Amino acid sequence: CHSGESAQKLIGRNVLPFIFETDRARILDEYARFRGSAEQEACSEYRIQGNDGQLHWVSVRLRAASGSGENPCYYASYSSLDEQKKTEERLEESRDSLAESLLNTDLQFFTYFPGKRRCENLMLNSRLSQLPAVWENYPDDFLAYTQCPEEDAEEYRRMLTAIDRGEEKAECTVRFIYKGCFIWEKISVKAVRDSSGRLVRAQGHSIDVTKTLQAKERLRRE
Repeated sequence: CHSGESAQKLIGRNVLPFIFETDRARILDEYARFRGSAEQEACSEYRIQGNDGQLHWVSVRLRAASGSGENPCYYASYSSLDEQKKTEERLEESRDSLAESLLNTDLQFFTYFPGKRRCENLMLNSRLSQLPAVWENYPDDFLAYTQCPEEDAEEYRRMLTAIDRGEEKAECTVRFIYKGCFIWEKISVKAVRDSSGRLVRAQGHSIDVTKTLQAKERLRRE
């Protein structure tokens, strides 16, 4: 944003007017905090208007050099953060897009932690939004909450046991009660291992197959 001759013109001047107005308080607060502390280094990020007339993100680092009292001296360096900020913006947009996709998909993703009796649904889709996000006594608390019929509950436990004993994948199709109605869910889980091959968790997903099974049943009856 400023280099060469234009940067030289800023040396020895009050550069605060060159900083974007809403960001000025940030660097002043950081300087006040650093000046009154025993810390050796301070850092602040803000926007500054460049030669091109555009706002650019920069990072400034201060380090105590010499002097004390009213006239302390500091070493200072600044670097451009434009690319980093652009990357952060793209990442945030990707996260928002993923969150929206997960919210509106029929799939519900969850993570099972073998040996800890724990399951996490860190992002519930709109279809199952009333489910608790974390199960601490899994699968018993989950099966009780969904009023899963005993024969289906046993099938669900067999799926998890398969992962516990070392299988890479397992699945089942069982009935739950949700919002007062029976639904059929097809659940699949896949083992996730560390570099030594130790099972650390299992990633799972569930999808409503109620309409599919009802259609099959109508066809069978006809």
